[in-house]
Amino acid sequence: SDYKKVQNLFSLGELLGVKIEKEETKEEREKTTSKRIIGELLNEILLTGKTELTELTTMFNPGKRIEIKDIKSLLFYLGFMTFEKKGIITYLKIPNYSMKKIFSEYFTEYIEEKLTEYIDPEPIEIAVRKILSDGEIKSFAKEIENLLSKMDNRIFMGLDEKYIKAIMYSYLILTPYAMVKMEYPVENGYIDIAMFKRYEEVPYEAIIEVKYIKQKEYTEEKLKRKIKEAKEQIEKYKKSYELNSKNETMKKYIIIFVGKEAKYVEEVK
Repeated sequence: SDYKKVQNLFSLGELLGVKIEKEETKEEREKTTSKRIIGELLNEILLTGKTELTELTTMFNPGKRIEIKDIKSLLFYLGFMTFEKKGIITYLKIPNYSMKKIFSEYFTEYIEEKLTEYIDPEPIEIAVRKILSDGEIKSFAKEIENLLSKMDNRIFMGLDEKYIKAIMYSYLILTPYAMVKMEYPVENGYIDIAMFKRYEEVPYEAIIEVKYIKQKEYTEEKLKRKIKEAKEQIEKYKKSYELNSKNETMKKYIIIFVGKEAKYVEEVK
């Protein structure tokens, strides 16, 4: 039921249209712009776990177009986000892991709605299990590549490394067999994606370092630099106490995307 509330809330913003300062547009363009703004808010919440809030809306008028702060306020009033204050700035943040899964589930549906053709999520789920059961990530990289290949190029133009990480994370977090963290802090930096097993019988855990090169900027030299950079980061992460203590079960992977292609996939020993 919580998932449907989140879905309905974001759909409400798209349906009613989000008020945009100093912009007069036709109805169809308004709808498109509203969808873009709602999508950007969803991306921000998923990627950072929070969003800045200048003030809570205290009165809603159903006869008026809503503002983005109204959507944020409803996320707070309905219990999906909570307050966090840093100095004089107030944020709304995702309060716990269960709520992250709800936002991720909606994000995957949001992405799939924008694909040029249907994608079956079951092969992705099977590929996620293979990481934990077999210590094999190439199947998962191939499934993400398949998903990206079905994205409309106009949508893909706005994607970069962080959005590809968000897509990967959103499918990985839905597994019941592992706790999945994005930008996970260790002594020597932040791991792009970390998977920690929930049950003792799960054979493997994993850390994943993700890099991205735009198709038009690709060169063999740039790919080599990205590989070197990713390996150096993983070597630093390996020295942290948390990963050292799980050396036998922790798999370490590099995935480098060039445009929509998973160009380079490697397990780092």
